[in-house]
Amino acid sequence: MKNSPILSTTLLASIMAATIAGCSSGPLGNGASSKDLAYEGPTIIDAKLDPSTIELNRDMKMNNAQVVAEVADYGAKVTSVTLDFKDIPMKIPMKHKKGTTWVADFNQKQLEKLAVSGKTMKYEAKLIAKDEKGRTAESKDYLSIAVKSPDATAKA
Repeated sequence: MKNSPILSTTLLASIMAATIAGCSSGPLGNGASSKDLAYEGPTIIDAKLDPSTIELNRDMKMNNAQVVAEVADYGAKVTSVTLDFKDIPMKIPMKHKKGTTWVADFNQKQLEKLAVSGKTMKYEAKLIAKDEKGRTAESKDYLSIAVKSPDATAKA
């Protein structure tokens, strides 16, 4: 039986498609892949509040909550990442921990502005990343930040 060029080409294309599909999940997990990364400039890969709600006690002290973000740039060094709140004038600079990890810790003054006595307030914020070449990126989705505080008028 003689091999036809069309059959050989179709078979080769099928093998290549199966190989590419098998490798397309990438290292990012959770449905993300390398195609989600910016070719130039920073990319905000992931961001979360850990734990999901900042709980304050009567002294306005929190439960060690922080925003953790993964930000990558393959062409330049990321120089800053900022948590920028929607609808309120608050921006919190994040600190670089190592690798692609950036962390935002809330200070007492910020918590006092976010807290409302006896309520769980829900805020939204975007992350803005800048690299040493002046390129910026903004997170595609808002990060939900909940702040729960006790009723200041209730007796202890």
